[in-house]
Amino acid sequence: TCKFLKTFDDMRLLQDELDANKTRTVNIIGAGPTGIELALALRRDVRVIEAAPSILNGFSEETKEAVRKELEAYNIDLKLNTKVVKIGPDYIATADNKVFDRGLTVWTSGVKQPPLIDALTGGRRLVVNKFLNIDGYKNIYAVGDINGSGPPTAQNASAQGIFLAEHFNKGLKESDDGYKYVEKGRIIHG
Repeated sequence: TCKFLKTFDDMRLLQDELDANKTRTVNIIGAGPTGIELALALRRDVRVIEAAPSILNGFSEETKEAVRKELEAYNIDLKLNTKVVKIGPDYIATADNKVFDRGLTVWTSGVKQPPLIDALTGGRRLVVNKFLNIDGYKNIYAVGDINGSGPPTAQNASAQGIFLAEHFNKGLKESDDGYKYVEKGRIIHG
């Protein structure tokens, strides 16, 4: 079976599986923060499979480059532009007809938006202005994973919430500088 990694209980079950299968290759589907941190934490043969053309969507290029170097230093096999279309009993198949031995597989990819947001955006993240106001809608704001202001992380969502509360408390002044994501920590493992 493919393991999903979303909750603390998922992590506990995954740890049991890793302990029981110390020699198996680990395939991590998704090169977002969770997938990258897991890949760097494991001390074994790891393959990261990502459908997008780069790792860490929404992070700065400086962070992406530093993490890519770290992945190389740990000999982690990174497969970009590689969309998984099927997971079989002993294989992973991709849209470009590649097949990988399944080994132990952990699916960490994807931030799923609520159906209402998918219906409004066609599945894309919401476009917001510098005040996190949804473009084209007066007095409707978006924070967290559903908007495109920085990476889809808890750190960014928290900063957006703090900014928006301060913006509201100031009476929505247009003279404010607007929201800008500032990384307060990096996911580099070493």
